[in-house]
Amino acid sequence: MIAPRPRVLLFNEPLSNLDTTLRVERRTELLRVHRATGAAAIYVTHDQIEAMMMATHVAVMNGGRIEQFDTPDRLLSDPASAFVARFIGTPPANLIPVVRCAARCGPARVHGSRHGAGRGCEDQRRVLTPQCRRDPD
Repeated sequence: MIAPRPRVLLFNEPLSNLDTTLRVERRTELLRVHRATGAAAIYVTHDQIEAMMMATHVAVMNGGRIEQFDTPDRLLSDPASAFVARFIGTPPANLIPVVRCAARCGPARVHGSRHGAGRGCEDQRRVLTPQCRRDPD
């Protein structure tokens, strides 16, 4: 090891140019080094499988901005935006048009293309989750 007791490990696409077999082996080795040092690790990758398998927390970025920073499980179960829902997971989440009315925590009403929003409602594309959100977004 170059640094005797590193507090932070920085990885920038360390496995991107490896074949599949070697990538799996090196993934295991990187996790071992991370555990052995006890250091925080920042791992940059475009491979979402790598990110979801190796991380305790993932930052999903879009256009240089963090869309959501969360655990892999929360990214899948409660995506913060339509971008995160489409980006994470294989296959990506299905988005359907829903109408959110004044009774914010009531059941969502799903409208097809022939139906419009009712009075006091706003059309939005949303990811349906079991939680009621009180944020304006």
